[in-house]
Amino acid sequence: MLAVAAPLDNISGLYKRSSRTCGGPGIADATTPPPCDLVFEDQMKIGEPGGTTEKSRAVAASFWFHYGLSDYCRFDGKGEWHGDQLVLRRNIEPSPSTCRLSISFSESMATVLDPGDACRASLCTAPGPSIHGLQYRKAE
Repeated sequence: MLAVAAPLDNISGLYKRSSRTCGGPGIADATTPPPCDLVFEDQMKIGEPGGTTEKSRAVAASFWFHYGLSDYCRFDGKGEWHGDQLVLRRNIEPSPSTCRLSISFSESMATVLDPGDACRASLCTAPGPSIHGLQYRKAE
């Protein structure tokens, strides 16, 4: 049986970060490079724990990350506590066998962990920056 630690107090809720992207109206017809001055408010949502048994420790979890020419990465699924991390599992299509997506928490920050970017291709619409180490701040 896998050891499951108690989740940190008060981690459920909304987390946010700002991401700069490129694009805007008419981008498909542009003959010059697009401006990169758009800012998206990316969000991460962590649900309340369902109970005290190992099975009920699962929580709803989701996050969005915008980049490039209005491309994005998205996770929507569940998380289960393993040690001090929330290990993420999706409800749809299987992830690569090397995918070990999780979130770590410290004070008011949540950090996405994707070692080796193994999960990135299955979560994102186009090649781009790593999602490993993305940080979201808890909304007040």
